[in-house]
Order: sequence, then C-alpha cells, then structure tokens
Amino acid sequence: MWRSVRQIVQDKNIKNNKNVAYISVSQLSENLIRQGVKSTMFYRVPNPVGFPSGDQIKNINKSHTYLYVGRISEEKGVDLFCKAIMSVKEIYPNIEAVVVGDGTVLAKLKECYTQIHFVGWKQTDDVLSYMLNARTLVIPSRWHEIGPLTLLEAMSIGLPCIVSDCTSVSEFIKDNMNGFTFKNNDLDDLINKITTCEEIDMESLSKQAKVCFEKNAYNIDMHINKLIEVYNMELTRSRL
Repeated sequence: MWRSVRQIVQDKNIKNNKNVAYISVSQLSENLIRQGVKSTMFYRVPNPVGFPSGDQIKNINKSHTYLYVGRISEEKGVDLFCKAIMSVKEIYPNIEAVVVGDGTVLAKLKECYTQIHFVGWKQTDDVLSYMLNARTLVIPSRWHEIGPLTLLEAMSIGLPCIVSDCTSVSEFIKDNMNGFTFKNNDLDDLINKITTCEEIDMESLSKQAKVCFEKNAYNIDMHINKLIEVYNMELTRSRL
C-alpha cells in the first residue's frame, strides 16, 4: 500500500508535473527521461571528469592491446568483447586484450577465455598505465550508458575508442576520425571494427581524439558553475 501511494504522489508531483525542470548529463539521458515525463524543461550539465595530467599516447601503432575498463556484468557486454577478440586473433594472432574491473561474471569469463588478461579492479594510476599502452578502448555495453567517464579520460590522452551505439559516449565518436561505433550487441560489427583498427594507421585517430575533445568543458569548476547557473535560472523562474 505504501509503495502504491508513493507512486501516485511521485506521478502527480514529478512525472505528470509540467513545471518540473530536469538536468541531464547527456543527450541520451535527456531522450530517455523525456519519454516518461510531461515536462519539456531540460538543462544539460555534463558530469565532471578528473583527467590525467601530462601523459599522452605515444607510438600507438606499436600496440596491439585492446582494453576494457569497467564493471564485469552481463549488460556491460564484456563477453561480446572477449568473443570478438578471439575471432580477430585468428587473423591477427599478435593482438591482446586486457580487461580491468570486477563483477558477477568475472570468474566465468576467466574460465572461458584463458588468452585474455583479466587483471581485476585497479587504482586510477594503474588504469592510466593500461590506457597509455593500448591501441583502443572498447565499450561494448548492451544497455544504455548515460554518462560514462572512462571514454572521456581515454580521449583526453589520445586513445581512440570503439563503442556500442546504444551508449551516450557514441555522441563523442566520429567514425574513422577519432574512433568507431558498432551496432549494439552485434558481434560481427564489433569484429569488423577491431579488424579495421589493426589495418589502419592509428596515429591519425589518436591525434583527432585529442583535437576533437575539450577537457575544460568537463572540469569540476565548469560543472559547479553550470549547476549554479541552472539553479539561479530556476529560482528566477519560480518567482515569476
């Protein structure tokens, strides 16, 4: 009964209230919220990112390591990543894959894919070290990623990315310029994109990853300033 009453109150005061304003962190998050609410008032305030300083990708063409960083669970598509790597490895046996993170399917994947390096959860500095020695970062999620920060960290050091088109990070990717997108849960398409990365000059993608990305738009000061701006606009609107 309590849950039913709570849902009625929430629908009345939030979901069906046209005067509620929403803050989204990406275009994808805004699109998803719009489907379930009556309000049309939206602001965009991206998540802040703590970027690594100094180090940048060097000699990316010498690396043949494909990197995954994040939670290891079904919806993250790590198994898809592993399958794609093993398939490409039949053509390019020198490629390697590193999976950084922990989760519910880690043990199962470690047992199935013994040629892939599962290194567990790592501190930020260690993750940066893996990024600096990778050819690409792969984000194979099967489900919506509203505002993941790993891709932004990767782009800031010039690491190109291969990402599922169901995630918000696909908004940052321009195919064959600073990375690649692939069709959600499409193994063949992911295999194709990894194969392409083995066949092309990655230096140009690495340079574009840095050029196309503006770090200052995602620092903590910018985040706070945008939040204050939104709150002031809403306080002004509420007084009218």
